[in-house]
Amino acid sequence: LPFMTAMIVFAPELLRALNPDRAVTEIATPYLQVRQLGIAAAGVNFVFRGYWNAIERPRLYVGTLLLVHATNIGLNWVLIFGNLGAPAFGAVGAGAASAIAMGVGASCHLVLATRHARDAGFARSRPTRPLVGELIRLAIPAGAQSLFFFVGMAAFFALVGRLSADALAAATVLMNLSLAWILPANAFGLAATSFAGQAVGAADPDDADRWVRQVARLAAGVVGALALPAVFLPDPFLTTFLQEASALALARDPLRLTAASITLEAVGIVMLNAHFGVGAMRRVFTVSTASLWLFCLPSAATASAWGASFLAVWSIWVAYRMILAAAMTWSWRRRDWASARGDPALSPPAQP
Repeated sequence: LPFMTAMIVFAPELLRALNPDRAVTEIATPYLQVRQLGIAAAGVNFVFRGYWNAIERPRLYVGTLLLVHATNIGLNWVLIFGNLGAPAFGAVGAGAASAIAMGVGASCHLVLATRHARDAGFARSRPTRPLVGELIRLAIPAGAQSLFFFVGMAAFFALVGRLSADALAAATVLMNLSLAWILPANAFGLAATSFAGQAVGAADPDDADRWVRQVARLAAGVVGALALPAVFLPDPFLTTFLQEASALALARDPLRLTAASITLEAVGIVMLNAHFGVGAMRRVFTVSTASLWLFCLPSAATASAWGASFLAVWSIWVAYRMILAAAMTWSWRRRDWASARGDPALSPPAQP
């Protein structure tokens, strides 16, 4: 809540620092402020995603996720364009739709928890101080990794925005398309987290390794099949979001590069999540943050300062994702995580 409040108050200054284009900031500022109203609810949703997957009830999360997306899409149609008699709010309507959808999702999770998690202690007692301390100790590396990643992404977009408005539009579409392709990999990654954690908790690292390798192969096949058509036919994917010829021309080759590399990125995502499952959060934070902040952003800033093309700058982002995937795969193959001991995250779960 304090972070959400600060983001709402300082949104104008933050966006002006990221992009000097007045037309961009005039649209983005109210969108960001309204969108922030759903951040606390998004945090609740993430907590329950971890819980439902950990107790092997992912259908509860998936059902809620579908409800969130359906709510978001429906409210976008109403609030952006002014359908069903509502005013046309434009970008602000998009932010409001996302915030409301997050609230709907959090409410749904809380209702489900009262039905399915009361026996496990949900809302029946206060957590003890040692338990809260342990939770914070385990959460800080993962939270820091996400924070540094998204701040780094914002910095990367700021660099792209200095190339041109068309480059910024193209990068936004490319990032959204790649995230759509990566969604299945994230789902497989959650499965890898669960399988690896259970196997190590049962003192069977060989089983953890087998599970993660199988999940990685499956993720690579599914994501590759989804993205491969864009290598040969990028326009059908791009024209859904971009109509300007100049922006389309900028986005075609970067989309081909992204689609061609997305299979390896999917493997990296599975390996990254597998490290979470065995309690190696600090390693993920170190590798992810170093590859982004010591390689990607300095390289992109240098290329942008030298007047490089959008394709060149975007290639640096793709290279960073490949480096991260290779590092996570190599780290998993070393198997030094198999000797971890004394971490509550690796302990067998208590029997009901």
